[in-house]
Amino acid sequence: NRVMAVAVDAGARAGRASAQLVAEQPLVIRPAFPRFLTAGDRVEAAAFLHNATEAPLEVSWRLTVGESRREAHRVTLPAGGELRVAEPLVAPEEGPLALRFDAEANGEAVAVRDEIGVAPRGRYVRSQVFGAAEGARDVQVGLPESTPRTGGGLRVTVASHPFIGFEGAVESLEASPWSDTESIAATLIALAAWADLGVAAPSRDLAPAEIRARAERL
Repeated sequence: NRVMAVAVDAGARAGRASAQLVAEQPLVIRPAFPRFLTAGDRVEAAAFLHNATEAPLEVSWRLTVGESRREAHRVTLPAGGELRVAEPLVAPEEGPLALRFDAEANGEAVAVRDEIGVAPRGRYVRSQVFGAAEGARDVQVGLPESTPRTGGGLRVTVASHPFIGFEGAVESLEASPWSDTESIAATLIALAAWADLGVAAPSRDLAPAEIRARAERL
């Protein structure tokens, strides 16, 4: 923060002065959590404790994983010193995983909290199946029994035109995490073909202007 003072005397002379102020807590926690986890990962939840005072601090710290509060630990931080603290954990089958570090010293308490995404163990695959039929018939669809509870989904679209899978193909390209030239070019070609055909799902009647806007965002 900056503090500024301005003064004007009776002779219309003016002056000013300013100073920079930095306010900080005596005890600071800097988390070093992983950005994401895969189910079953064995990692350390770590944080750095920093003593911003000019005297040693007796610090009590504790990690909370989800709703489970773990045992408290005590460490001594020298004046102006920093210490890494950590506890092991195993990533659950489902996420996100809430992590919280609490620390206390001389009546001052600080805490940091974050949620870590947990991905299913395995390779993410998005597949599509297309088919055509005449007349009326019953078709049963569903996910295999071995499908994990996380990360699986099924969507069925029915239409009277032969381009039933086009919208899903375009959405797959748009949802791709890759941003290389080939992926962007494939998405642009698909959007151009979609706009040229003028075909969209009945529930999402996309106007050509919206398709062009999608292409421009790439």
